[in-house]
Amino acid sequence: MNTIRSNPGPDEAFERVVDSIRNEQIPVYPGHFATDELKVEIPAGNATAPKRRRSGRYNIPLIAAAASLLAFACLLLLPGGSEPAFGKVLSALQEVSAMRYVVVDHHENGDLYETQVVIAEPEFSRSEQSLNGEIQGTQILNLRDNVMVEINHKSEVFIRHRINPDDSFDKRRNNFLQTLRDIETNATRYSGEVEFNGEKADEYFVDLADREFKVIVSRSSGLPVHMEYDGASDGHDGFREVFTDFEFDFAVDDSVFEAAVPEGYAVNDYNTGPAPPEAALFVVSPETGLTPLGFGSTKEQIVGFLGQPERTTTNGTIEKLHYDSMGIALSYNTDELEDDGAVGLTSIVCLSQSLNGPRVNSFRGSTGLGICIGDSVETVIEAYGEPDMTASGLICYLRRGIRFYTLDDKIGSIEVNEPLSDDLEVEVNDDGSWEIRVRQDR
Repeated sequence: MNTIRSNPGPDEAFERVVDSIRNEQIPVYPGHFATDELKVEIPAGNATAPKRRRSGRYNIPLIAAAASLLAFACLLLLPGGSEPAFGKVLSALQEVSAMRYVVVDHHENGDLYETQVVIAEPEFSRSEQSLNGEIQGTQILNLRDNVMVEINHKSEVFIRHRINPDDSFDKRRNNFLQTLRDIETNATRYSGEVEFNGEKADEYFVDLADREFKVIVSRSSGLPVHMEYDGASDGHDGFREVFTDFEFDFAVDDSVFEAAVPEGYAVNDYNTGPAPPEAALFVVSPETGLTPLGFGSTKEQIVGFLGQPERTTTNGTIEKLHYDSMGIALSYNTDELEDDGAVGLTSIVCLSQSLNGPRVNSFRGSTGLGICIGDSVETVIEAYGEPDMTASGLICYLRRGIRFYTLDDKIGSIEVNEPLSDDLEVEVNDDGSWEIRVRQDR
């Protein structure tokens, strides 16, 4: 048989997430795929977590609300002196609710990614990422002004996004932050007392982004001092992610969350406006594409229907048109491929803020069988039947030409391609990889 297309790895969804983070942007904050709801489940026979008295500083939403109200009063009542007064209140808020940590990703090929994170809850975060000691990029999120800045030091580009965070993004981000501050309550299991850096601590396991992290919590502070995910537990041999160097509740200067354009860098401004009303009527399917844009449509036809994209990226002969406000990205091939001759529109991806971050609006349309972003995995299988293959975060209908990427058993992204012709067949291997081959019985 002639193999014309294949997936060499057992978990395409995992590889896609890692690639998108490394190649296109560093995450808004590591862990922003945190689960919506975590419950304590300590099975019979397991160790029982020691009880600790909670201190008032863990009531972050209440502190934030009070400080925000006081800041607003300063602006109204203190003309001429309002800006310094507001600054003092903001500093106080950041002092009680700031956190920083370092995330280190170890890859099978030996690459070492390090991301340094500073967060001032609930509005600001800054991430700086390096690869093997060389700085790669910086990302700053300002939810007060709904601006996200990305600085790519490799390509020397300064990108400023106007964003529209929705409830799904806010909820996921806040749940992640709250989980870090209360590991005991959000743990799935407790494994016992350990010693960390010469001090007594407790070891828990917590689910974050459909991955199980081992978390070590200081007995003196009740806060995490170390978190670790071992990819081997999910079949990702050679990948390990470690959260370390935690620090909580310290004073942080506003300048940390400011960004100047480095000298000589190109500047790109993008504005992710509200989704147009007609975006809710979009229907995508392998058979019809994005009606009326069928697969094979030219760039001129795409732009004629959807207008100019907010941004464009290119990879070889493939150009991707990003319609961030509509929550879709369309790829078209400018040249005929050697394997199957595909040209024109080849792929449609429907996005969501829960999986792709706040610089895109969540797709509001549906598939031809009525599946929408946020629907359950069970709903997909009821509509499409048993998939050709599944993996962590992926439901794949290879022959039909549609894939669903999931988070917390909900649909977070949909990718649609043209169905396979009858001259091709799919073979799914025991390790979860797959190959598309030319049929030999024709």
